[in-house]
Amino acid sequence: MRLLRPSFFFTLLTLLLSQADRPARGFEFKGFADVTYTRSSVDPGIDPDGRNGSFAIGQFDLFLTQPLDDRLEVLSELVVESDRNGESFIDLERLQISYLFSDALQLHAGRFHNIIGYWNTAYHHAALFPATIERPAFLEFEDDGGILPVHVVGVWLSGEVATAPIEIEYGLMAGNGPRIDNDVLNPGNVSDTNKNKAVSANITVKPSHPAGLGLGIFGHFGQVPIFDASSPPMEIGQVDQSILGADLFYQNLQDGAIGLELLAEYYRILDEDPKTGTGRFTSSAYYVQSGYHFTERFIPYLRYEQVRIEASDPYFTALGAANSNRWVYGLRYSLNPDSALKAEVRIVDQVGLDRYNEYAAQWAFGF
Repeated sequence: MRLLRPSFFFTLLTLLLSQADRPARGFEFKGFADVTYTRSSVDPGIDPDGRNGSFAIGQFDLFLTQPLDDRLEVLSELVVESDRNGESFIDLERLQISYLFSDALQLHAGRFHNIIGYWNTAYHHAALFPATIERPAFLEFEDDGGILPVHVVGVWLSGEVATAPIEIEYGLMAGNGPRIDNDVLNPGNVSDTNKNKAVSANITVKPSHPAGLGLGIFGHFGQVPIFDASSPPMEIGQVDQSILGADLFYQNLQDGAIGLELLAEYYRILDEDPKTGTGRFTSSAYYVQSGYHFTERFIPYLRYEQVRIEASDPYFTALGAANSNRWVYGLRYSLNPDSALKAEVRIVDQVGLDRYNEYAAQWAFGF
């Protein structure tokens, strides 16, 4: 993460011009952005600006892919965003090089979205593609207050095997383990705090009938050091973490435009502090989302999310996370495949803290 500088635009322009003299070979450069208005009835003591209503520029997402030959491909995703002070900065969200041995085996190296659940592998940083304005709250990105490790820097094996009755997709990922720095989950972009690498795995089954159905199971295992806000930071705790879960997705679309969409994910988070011997803590998070495509343009949807954290869990205590319930009701209208209008009402119950409503509208687009 760094401040936005003119040299970045010069570098980007040089990169694009350099492609002009090369064979196209599938080179793709896309941009995505959104403008969002949000107002809430939150307690001013928690968010003093929430009731004012505010417009915001969302993430400006620059997505590039370039095949190097028939088997090698590079993918990158750069995001320009602003902090609460209005300062712009750049995040390199994804950067990977991939080698295709076959459909059944692909090798990737770089920075990826963790292969836990459906949402984190299907929807990345562009707001245009999901029906909703926001990700499920517990699956937010780490620097947006997320409580789960949704990025990994390392290596990743993936593939798919298609047979007559089912199609099977799998993934196995290993990389730097995350750490908690002053209440923020740090995915370990440049180093690992200890010798224990984080490992993730998933397997998804897609039966031929009914078409559009998928069932997956996944896991993530790692060791998470906890650091305080001193300078230099001091390690004040450590958590051995296992995340186990399952996901389901279903799209029953007729002629690609009309039909039901259903998404659901469940996470069971097991945390244990091996140094203090305070025991094992079990927490959970899940969401269920459904929508109906009345036409290829118009989709009403609803989602329910829940987070339940066991008291004194050192991992969630360090992140300042708490029990919550969220209901999301919304409408999406696609002006065309590259532009969509969305409107949402959210009921947020921060158990024991506050219960309030949020009202949001978004114009998401790609170019």
